[in-house]
Amino acid sequence: MAAFRLGAEEHKLEELKSTSKQAALSTQDAEQQVLMDVNQKFRKLMETRALLDTQAAVEETEREKLRVMMNQYQQKAALLADLLQQQSLVAQADNQYQQALAGFWTAKSRLRSRGRERLTCHACS
Repeated sequence: MAAFRLGAEEHKLEELKSTSKQAALSTQDAEQQVLMDVNQKFRKLMETRALLDTQAAVEETEREKLRVMMNQYQQKAALLADLLQQQSLVAQADNQYQQALAGFWTAKSRLRSRGRERLTCHACS
């Protein structure tokens, strides 16, 4: 009977080791998922920042073209239609900048919220 009890205890010990290994693997998998998600959100933030910088430069360029066009119009060297077209281009550039700005803040918010989720998760453990 002692041999039977010893075999059962060894079996129970092996089950506990297996369960412990599975828990460790699950934890590692969860950590990898979080890291991949944070990396993806960070890349998105960097992409939106680059787009924001590009749109700011485009808007600045279109505003400068409008300033030049207004001077030309005042000197009768440009047509009203051309001036109005340039004003339209400035409005489009401003709209695209505002969209890029919204995308940047959305990406930043998503990255921060993921960080808070991670902190909250560790606090619960």
